[in-house]
Amino acid sequence: FDEFHERNLHSDLSLALVIDALPLREDLNLLIMSATLPAKDISEWLSAYCDGVTTLSSEGRSFPIDIQYRAPKQRSEWLLHLPNVIVEALENADKGVLVFLPGIYEIERVQQALSSLVATDVGVYTLHSRLSLKAQQHALKASDGKRVILATNIAETSLTIEGIDVVVDSGRERRANFLPGYGMNQLTTHFVSRASATQRAGRAGRLQPGTCYRVWSKADEHGQPEYAKADIETQDVTSVVLEALKWGSSVSELAWFTPPNPVHCRVAEQFLSLTGLLHDKQLTGKAMSLDTGADVRLALICAAA
Repeated sequence: FDEFHERNLHSDLSLALVIDALPLREDLNLLIMSATLPAKDISEWLSAYCDGVTTLSSEGRSFPIDIQYRAPKQRSEWLLHLPNVIVEALENADKGVLVFLPGIYEIERVQQALSSLVATDVGVYTLHSRLSLKAQQHALKASDGKRVILATNIAETSLTIEGIDVVVDSGRERRANFLPGYGMNQLTTHFVSRASATQRAGRAGRLQPGTCYRVWSKADEHGQPEYAKADIETQDVTSVVLEALKWGSSVSELAWFTPPNPVHCRVAEQFLSLTGLLHDKQLTGKAMSLDTGADVRLALICAAA
């Protein structure tokens, strides 16, 4: 499990299932990895389920990164302030600038602002999950001239981007929070954790010394959490509850580094019962035939169609 610090639903569920299977599979070995990881806590937790837990650490080869702070006069004006920071970063870059933004709305705003601020020979690219694979690959390839890549979290750890020696970090990210009363996730913008900020800055020093411009003040870091909350605490867990039941266990019987939100679990069970997927704590034939490779609600819509 790589980049485990991201704590998404899929990795937490998969790890719980692997731990449940380990007593039956002596041929399996488990490795949990990340450049920013609470290794001691995870090691102590794993020791309750696995024998011979060992913590390995490696400094590897890293290049120095110069951290610069460029806070706006008013925190709420960070998006208006950001294009000027990018222009400064571009002047000091030898290759390219990677800019981290919370979402597509902010990417489009900054892209529009840069159209009148940067030279015409500077390529400005966008990178987010809604782009086609071809468009993403085009943004990832290094070019001869300088370029700016405006990206969401997709560029934090998931992709390798060539020709980047400067990072501009807005310090914000979009996160989903489940609203039990409405049965849906709400996207909200939050300050990134210190672990995420470290990961983002590291993008500037992959192949050579680099610079990271942070669009906040040094003092703001005292209020940043060390790690972001795990998705299983904050997001809809309907798919997790269904997958656990299909596995042959309940959520409460599996091993979780961070336990799922109990209120969200109850709401998930109510939804599964209302839609005919669960009856008296047991999965129905409808549930067993449902393709849950997608979100449960989307899978139900597909099945109905």
